Amino acid sequence: MPRPTDSFLDPKLVFDFIGEAVAAVDRGSVIRIYNQAAARFIGLPARAALNRKAHDIISNTRLPVAVNSGRPETNRRHLLGDKTVITSR
Repeated sequence: MPRPTDSFLDPKLVFDFIGEAVAAVDRGSVIRIYNQAAARFIGLPARAALNRKAHDIISNTRLPVAVNSGRPETNRRHLLGDKTVITSR
């Protein structure tokens, strides 16, 4: 069995293999995780989204609300540009 390596456990690699769009913010609402699926879905590459405020990148975002309240919001409709999606945060 192969031994895990640092690159095997790299969160960026793990999130990039998830088929769902994943964006995560810190308590200051700065995007710290933004996977390839999020880049395709939102239409902005990770290099342009990471380290920026969520509301500058994701329209109508409630990520900061969920982080600061400590209460998850699950299976909620979210208008993202011309798309309506179901999201959890």
